[in-house]
Amino acid sequence: MGKRKFTPVGFKVYQMLVDNVKFEPIDIICVTRRQQSSNTRIWHYRTQKFNFFLRGFKNLILVRKPEEKVEKPKSAKKVKWQKYK
Repeated sequence: MGKRKFTPVGFKVYQMLVDNVKFEPIDIICVTRRQQSSNTRIWHYRTQKFNFFLRGFKNLILVRKPEEKVEKPKSAKKVKWQKYK
């Protein structure tokens, strides 16, 4: 079996959202898994065969899309509305 290395996928996704996509971070919530079916013999066999870890948590990433500031074009004319009787 090759070297095992833990890759924090949740935090890499968080970094990508904040740095590249420019979302505003709100919070990161770590949700632990309890009474999950991943703690069985078949999953332990698969972790050894395919070389991955069973994590006992999931990351819930809360971000907000920043509000876009729309600038009015300088050449825009003001509309003069009329009321009809």
